[in-house]
Amino acid sequence: MAPLAARIDAWNRLATDLDVAKLDAITDTRPLSDAPALAPDILAGKVRGRVVFEVPR
Repeated sequence: MAPLAARIDAWNRLATDLDVAKLDAITDTRPLSDAPALAPDILAGKVRGRVVFEVPR
């Protein structure tokens, strides 16, 4: 619920301060069809980092 100006500043800081290599190291990109099989491991806390599901167009 931050004011718009503060949110814009935060996104601008992320764009310049975030080390993309470190973000890539903790991110796993999977097709959306993998979600049902991966969901139990995510819910059980067995998945570290972030999973990005690619949504087909």
